[in-house]
Amino acid sequence: GTMGRTFEELADVLERADAGPALGVCVDTQHLWASGADFTTPDLADAVVRSLDATVGLAHLGCLHLNDSKVVRGANRDRHANVGEGAIGAEGLGCLLAHPALDALVAVLEVPGAGDGPRAEDVTAARRALEAGRRRWAAGGAEGARRAADAAGHGRGGDGDGEIAPPAAPVAC
Repeated sequence: GTMGRTFEELADVLERADAGPALGVCVDTQHLWASGADFTTPDLADAVVRSLDATVGLAHLGCLHLNDSKVVRGANRDRHANVGEGAIGAEGLGCLLAHPALDALVAVLEVPGAGDGPRAEDVTAARRALEAGRRRWAAGGAEGARRAADAAGHGRGGDGDGEIAPPAAPVAC
């Protein structure tokens, strides 16, 4: 079986470890997709981030592993693809990456590249995905602005002034 397939399972692991703020999680975009989560629009990304905040808590989110997926959503298989070369797509990944509540979050590029890890063009593809996501969030009009304002002050320890605090403790990703 799998462990940590849902945010509820991750929250349970954190609770059972009883490590308080000393322990956090890394969310892998391909694993999230393969588990059935859809974050390919600002609204869907917002729902995923709010669900993560309500269960695990954004203060426990230490980083993202950024990658596309060779499998369809919900396939429950760990098959990473280069950004923009998989089922999620660059714009879909960008919607999650550009979520205002994740703005200060570290994203680790974890892609196969040409077979031996990320290349310069993979870093460029990740940056383009982020910019595409920012454009989609900005195009959200008043609703997008409301989401951005709401998200900037909640979750990661922010005090509502738009600043997002870093995780309480380092997290191994």
